[in-house]
Amino acid sequence: NDLDHQQWWTKTGSLLSVRNLTKSIVKNNEWFNLRIRVEGKKIEVAVNDELLVDYIEPAQPYRTPENRSQILSGGTFCLQSTEGIVEVKFIEVTPLKIEKTVIDSQLVQAIDESSDEIIKLHQANFPVLDYHVHLKEDLTLELARSQSRKYGINYALAPNCGIGFPIQNDAQVLEYFNGMKGQPFVQAMQGEGREWPATFSKEVRDLFDYVFTDAMTFTDRKGNRTRLWMPDEVFIDDEQKYMDLIVENIVKVMDEPMDVYVNPNFLPDAMNDRYDLFWTDERQNKVIEAMVRTHKVL
Repeated sequence: NDLDHQQWWTKTGSLLSVRNLTKSIVKNNEWFNLRIRVEGKKIEVAVNDELLVDYIEPAQPYRTPENRSQILSGGTFCLQSTEGIVEVKFIEVTPLKIEKTVIDSQLVQAIDESSDEIIKLHQANFPVLDYHVHLKEDLTLELARSQSRKYGINYALAPNCGIGFPIQNDAQVLEYFNGMKGQPFVQAMQGEGREWPATFSKEVRDLFDYVFTDAMTFTDRKGNRTRLWMPDEVFIDDEQKYMDLIVENIVKVMDEPMDVYVNPNFLPDAMNDRYDLFWTDERQNKVIEAMVRTHKVL
């Protein structure tokens, strides 16, 4: 659970190299219950009764040569610590009786790992994390939890924070975190508009694992509040001058207190069909130089 460790994506509750977890719901020096349930071909891992892994081993699991022994079998098991100190108070084992029909049903539900890119990333010890996920009507908190458990993709939830967005002040951020206690997700902040650095205190911003923003919201030279993805808010007299304005605003955004710059090359609908015409080397270099100067991640 060491956040500063070079390999930060194998947190407590991981099924190593099969379902690596990027978020721990328990802290160092804190006792917790770890429940591992192996029923037929299904493996569930729960920490403090929070189900974190829900994996079914297929008939032909994908394993790299170094991980070829990471499959279900029978025999004696043991506890092994590969690094650091792990303390265990007690172990309780309950044998389960499994019917063949249950296993047959599980295998029907299993993911075909011969064509599953996610298991290949886990086997290669690559952190499988979607850094930019928004909860909405078609992706509820419970659905995000179940999808993450089933498919092995870790999620970073990113509430939209800014004037006119779901979270608009420090108090609402604290309320959000109170509702997210015990949830197995990395927490990111998406700063919206250009007022967000003044709208949210540094103390509240620092509650998030990282902060990201884009430059798609700004005020144009005529004083119009612009959201580039809204065609009725984009007023273009001269396309090349408007492109200079876009780049100018991106460079300014790099001085905001964020960690990651996203939607980096977005163009409004009226200009998007001529991407190479507008994103010249000179304009790209202006953005790159600003990112290097401010140590931002793209």
